[in-house]
Amino acid sequence: CPAGAYCEARASAALLCPVGTWNGTANATSVDDCAECPEGFACVAGATAPVPCDAGSVSSAGAGGCTGCEPGEYQPSPAQPSCLLCPEGSYCLARSATPITCAPGGFANVSGLDACFECDAGEFQSSSNATACDACDAGGWCGPGPIPVTLFRRGPVRGAAPRTSPAGCHPLLSGSPFSQASPASHGC
Repeated sequence: CPAGAYCEARASAALLCPVGTWNGTANATSVDDCAECPEGFACVAGATAPVPCDAGSVSSAGAGGCTGCEPGEYQPSPAQPSCLLCPEGSYCLARSATPITCAPGGFANVSGLDACFECDAGEFQSSSNATACDACDAGGWCGPGPIPVTLFRRGPVRGAAPRTSPAGCHPLLSGSPFSQASPASHGC
């Protein structure tokens, strides 16, 4: 009787070990000789050895196949029983083996995300792997995404609120300390 199977008394043919079990030795005489597949491995019918799950997939004991990690989860190691939550500052697609860091202009402020949030207009983030966006400074404007605050010519105008577009900016009056650089200077 071959490995991966068992042969009962007076059997006319070998019977394969069931899905989720395996047998690495020849001459097994009962289904009880087929061992349960361990966590992190898969065993098809007639398995002669457990097959480890790839990174990005997992299994419980007695599994016939591996299951990919869900979106928002990952598993960096092979032969594991469970997936890990994707950490803050990153996201994970289905079957991820490693988290993907949020690009500049995005952030992930909680674990377990399958996509990063985008910074809103009036906010920016120039770093990757961020957990929050930064507010635009007074005296400038910034649109959504990774673009940092755009200050106008000679710097911010004190007390002015930050803007989300250059449409909120106006020419500085003649005689203003910030209008000396160029007649096209603007304040926000």
